Amino acid sequence: MNNNLKFILLTFFTLLFCACSKYNITVYFSPDLKEEYGYYPSLELDIVGVNESEKRWLENYKIDTYFEVDNPLRKSLEPYTIHFSSNKEPEQLFSEHEKQWKAWNKKGFTDLIVLVNLPGLDDNARKIMKSVKPTDIKSYFLRKTHYYIELRPTGLTFIDSKPSYDK
Repeated sequence: MNNNLKFILLTFFTLLFCACSKYNITVYFSPDLKEEYGYYPSLELDIVGVNESEKRWLENYKIDTYFEVDNPLRKSLEPYTIHFSSNKEPEQLFSEHEKQWKAWNKKGFTDLIVLVNLPGLDDNARKIMKSVKPTDIKSYFLRKTHYYIELRPTGLTFIDSKPSYDK
């Protein structure tokens, strides 16, 4: 095999791998949340790509501690933070093109963790995890994966598809 063909094949497989390790994530505020509070509350939501050791750190980490100002663990994880408020859309996209994906790929992320700063709920309701290991068959063959997350009065949850809310 000549060097040009090797280079082309190597480039192709590198691009294939890189393309498969990015996802689109859309976060939705359930209308039930507005009904519960009388408005959509202002809050922060972090999406974090973590490797196995970081995942172990966060499994039992207190959410209130995580969201404290200048928390060193939060800073070191390089989260993508979404700010929700009553004057913003109750739907926000974390695109496959955001810079955080590159940093998370470098450290070999295997899971996505979503944390929300919504006081009054149990920590388990304010944090969800999703395995996105490269062995996930959906991530191969250049298929784009889109995850949907909904914030309800009872906490965060992954949902199968874009929700349709009655107006």
